[in-house]
Amino acid sequence: MKGMDTPGNNKLGRVSSLGPQEPWQAALLLPSGWADYQTICRKAFDLPPDGRSVVMVGRMAFGASTGFHNGVPRLHGAIIDEHSMTVRFTLFGDHRETAKALKEGVEVAVSGVVARHAGEVYLNSAELVNIEYLGKLWPKYSGKPRVIGPDKVRERVLGLLPSAVDEAAKRLLEPLKAYGSTQEVLQAAGANEENLSQILYRAHLPETRDEGEAAQEIIERLAAMNAITAAWSNKPRTGSARAFRFDWDQVGRRVKALPYQLTEEQRRGIYDTLQDMQSDLPMRRILSGDVGTGKTFVYAVAAAAVADHGGRVAILAPTSPLAAQIMGEFSQNWPDLDVALVGGEEPPRNYQHQILVGTTALLFRDIGDIDFLVVDEQQKFSRQQREQLAEQGTHLLEASGTCIPRSMALIRYGVMQISRLTKAHTEKNIRSRLWTPEERTQLFESVDATIRNGGQVLAVYPLKEGQQRNTAEKAFQMWESRFPGRVRLVHANISDENKAKAIDDLKNDKADILVSTTVVEVGISIPRLRHVVVIEPERLGLTQLHQIRGRVARNGGTGYFSMYLRREVKDKTMERLQVLLETTDGFEIAERDLALRGYGSLRADADRQTGHDELLFGRTVRLEILDEAVETLSKWGNLH
Repeated sequence: MKGMDTPGNNKLGRVSSLGPQEPWQAALLLPSGWADYQTICRKAFDLPPDGRSVVMVGRMAFGASTGFHNGVPRLHGAIIDEHSMTVRFTLFGDHRETAKALKEGVEVAVSGVVARHAGEVYLNSAELVNIEYLGKLWPKYSGKPRVIGPDKVRERVLGLLPSAVDEAAKRLLEPLKAYGSTQEVLQAAGANEENLSQILYRAHLPETRDEGEAAQEIIERLAAMNAITAAWSNKPRTGSARAFRFDWDQVGRRVKALPYQLTEEQRRGIYDTLQDMQSDLPMRRILSGDVGTGKTFVYAVAAAAVADHGGRVAILAPTSPLAAQIMGEFSQNWPDLDVALVGGEEPPRNYQHQILVGTTALLFRDIGDIDFLVVDEQQKFSRQQREQLAEQGTHLLEASGTCIPRSMALIRYGVMQISRLTKAHTEKNIRSRLWTPEERTQLFESVDATIRNGGQVLAVYPLKEGQQRNTAEKAFQMWESRFPGRVRLVHANISDENKAKAIDDLKNDKADILVSTTVVEVGISIPRLRHVVVIEPERLGLTQLHQIRGRVARNGGTGYFSMYLRREVKDKTMERLQVLLETTDGFEIAERDLALRGYGSLRADADRQTGHDELLFGRTVRLEILDEAVETLSKWGNLH
């Protein structure tokens, strides 16, 4: 049946929701730690002081009972030792099935934290321990809420482990054979033996915690070596692209036609891009720059230069308004160029133009061979979409304010080159702040002040799929009640025409506030926008938040970026959001995002752009381990 965990048909079962897709990969779903069931107490008199953890073994003093307290289900039980002393415990959650087995006299083992009160002894934070686990370190795995619990993950992984370790060892070592023997590779990873299967087994079921951590570190280093090898395989190694010979005077004439004086960084970006395309090795370059640094001018000049020298260009944009804006800039600056806009609503036609600008409609049209592909806002596309138009012999330039973690890793390890733009044409100062629920009144006061001072406000609601329209409209009603007639609404279900009208109302001073979902992330420019408020920012990634922040004060001056937390969030989430308070540099944010989220998969044909790789699950390989792998593999030098 659909959705059922059927081990007969699928050995992994719902463990596959955690990343592994084949049984051997269960060996690479490493535990997050170990529960220590080696120290056992059978006498209540011997229990350690309060606050210490212990495993108490005895018999049920009476049958367990279940009930609710403040709406929370729980199970109450008590252990009696050989001297008739009682230790009480409580299990939180729905344990009605467990209670049926916990009858009076049944032997049980319970782990918990010792606490004594009013003559009674308790085990707080209690958990039942399988009698078979006693005397051992037992691995702890993460589950997935409403899909599979940690105990079921452990049961399935340990069941597969004996048959999985040999294949997992083979998969880890196979790509590294070109560098050296098995012994040399394992020694480079910190192992003192040649049996990787045993090391994998100890990473799950060690004799001591130190032994388990050492085994996991060896596996992480091997995974890092595999990741770097996969990254280096992305490098074009054969001359399959068109090598241009640019007339630099002609390039200079294109630059002079622009409405702004280019910065030195922009000129360098143009030069490096065109220099790359003078080789027959396909270019793979990232153009990184925040809103206002002029990325469009850089790739537009490069596109014009390619067209001037007989090449064909495609520019892939994430939204129709942005594609139309790019098209308009080409027409205004260089009316002599043959440029066409490719949209999803128009019927197919002959696209033999010099330069094509469009959205994903470009992927579904017969546009012929392309010499130079530009992907604007690369983070809005999958790897497959970005590279579908960039065949083996196509030069590729990807532009972004905040690169995706996978691209940052490819930059870091020399696979992709980068041109950075850090200077905006207009000076602006964006002040970012986190607001708590207790500060809601002050937040609205700051919004009022923005409007009184002639600024405009954008309120962004990152809403759950399927609830987008109703929730956005509910928020709109709240804002409208405070600012009657001065609020407009934009979300995914509104037509492009009505979206444009709402934004035009702000541009023409007919409104002061735009309530929106994340559709405003790219391509929307509101000159008087001085304050952006994101509600529940914890539900968005750093890249999205930084892109939304880029909407404010686009024409210079001071702007405000407020992140409003409706509820308390986890420490890890606060650490992530804190990045936006510490820097407004998109490249630095992308680097921090890489460290926090992981690089995904660095294989040339992989689509995973964040998180774990295929050779390590439940965690990401640390950047410092990746850097060590680069140093190790570079010394061998066989493939780099």
